[in-house]
Amino acid sequence: MTGHFLLTNLLLDKLTASSPSRVINTVGVGYDQTNIDFDDFNLEKSVGRRGEAYNRSKLAMALFTVELARRLEGVLSSVVFCIFVRILVLI
Repeated sequence: MTGHFLLTNLLLDKLTASSPSRVINTVGVGYDQTNIDFDDFNLEKSVGRRGEAYNRSKLAMALFTVELARRLEGVLSSVVFCIFVRILVLI
């Protein structure tokens, strides 16, 4: 998540200068199964919860994108929910 956040913030001036522009972030399963616990931000108390770091990172990405859309005029910010489709090939 840090890389996406940093890259987007480094490009903000270029994005707004080249309006209309867009930022599209993808989230997958898990963002709706958690919340961000600011008292346990580094998951020191939630060690046993499998997938919690992944779920929180997806929620953070979705919240970042919503806030980006609120703050930037002329930049379309979207969250796209992706699912993996498994294709079974019979030979």
